[in-house]
Amino acid sequence: MTDTPTPRLSLTAAASLVCGLLGWLVLPAPVAIVTGIIGLRLTRKPNTRGRGMAMGGLILGVIFGIAGTGLALVMYRSYAWGIEQVSAKLPAYVKAAIDSPTSSPLKQQLVGWGHLDSVESLHLTGQRVDGHPDQMRLAGEAMFDDAGIKPFEVTIEAEGNEVRIVEVVFR
Repeated sequence: MTDTPTPRLSLTAAASLVCGLLGWLVLPAPVAIVTGIIGLRLTRKPNTRGRGMAMGGLILGVIFGIAGTGLALVMYRSYAWGIEQVSAKLPAYVKAAIDSPTSSPLKQQLVGWGHLDSVESLHLTGQRVDGHPDQMRLAGEAMFDDAGIKPFEVTIEAEGNEVRIVEVVFR
């Protein structure tokens, strides 16, 4: 009578299954794929269990990896589309805010500058407004008849495709 050793479980195969199950978090998906492949190779050895776990982790890793990548692409495209929509409307909003200022200091500053011809060079300064996560500052230049080009900063508040001018400050 011969004693056959008890097959031992491949920890790599088990790790693949765990990472595959956690693959919906996106980051474990590539780990599940790699450990799944390694686990499949290790479970070819006699007395090593876990081939099903390795296969399950590999399959789940691939599924969640593809789904996560697809979701990331969709999110990026919708974010980029939103930025494009807001950016297209922004010069008109800023021009309207400068043409008919609501704050007295801005009205006084614009006296003698002449008619506003154009608003250009709008770009993000990379600054968020403290305490207001939906607000950000942009810098630009406005061209006036009498005063020429004047640099300014504008604080905007964006919600969806709608933009509201919070403040315009000329430097």
